[in-house]
Amino acid sequence: MFNRAHPNETSYKGKLVLRCLALFFISVALIPAGYSWRLSVFVLPVIVLSWLWNFINIVKRLTSEYPMHPGANVAFDLIIYLLFVILGGFNIFVAAFANMITSANWKSNPAFANQWGNMSVCKSTTTINDDEEDVTSQSCTVPADQVDLVRRLAKASLVAIGFASIVCLFHFILFIWACVDTHRYRKERKVAVEAFRAKQNEFSTEQ
Repeated sequence: MFNRAHPNETSYKGKLVLRCLALFFISVALIPAGYSWRLSVFVLPVIVLSWLWNFINIVKRLTSEYPMHPGANVAFDLIIYLLFVILGGFNIFVAAFANMITSANWKSNPAFANQWGNMSVCKSTTTINDDEEDVTSQSCTVPADQVDLVRRLAKASLVAIGFASIVCLFHFILFIWACVDTHRYRKERKVAVEAFRAKQNEFSTEQ
């Protein structure tokens, strides 16, 4: 079961170990990412994509005669790595910013308040026929429970991104390995084609 590899494949056991470790770390990252999905909304889809691709690779390696084609791993591992870097980096900024502004007892923003719900709004007025009328007189301060909620979500999101960063490194290593295997595969295929053509020419000459 563990001896299934392409003839041109290198370090297939190391790849299997990395895939299994990636699957484990992603499964762990899904817990805080699912809890803080509002702040992990950018990196969460990449985590799910990585989980699916590693799971498919492991299942195919253990059940099929041959593992995934190295060219497919080049494409998907590179895509997942780049998505982790771009969206994960942006998600770190979002989570860190959310954690920072809760520490400053910020004034409410209507757009942000609508997203999180149950936030107080500042006192506002409206003018009707030159008469000023109060619409609401609630405090501008965000309630303590909302501050704690955002802090917990921000920390959970950063934990998820931390585990995802480890998986991102794994995908980069797997991408390099896949590039080496693809190059070797193309080189050996070219040699095989040239040998076949040489035999055909030799056979034609003998006739």
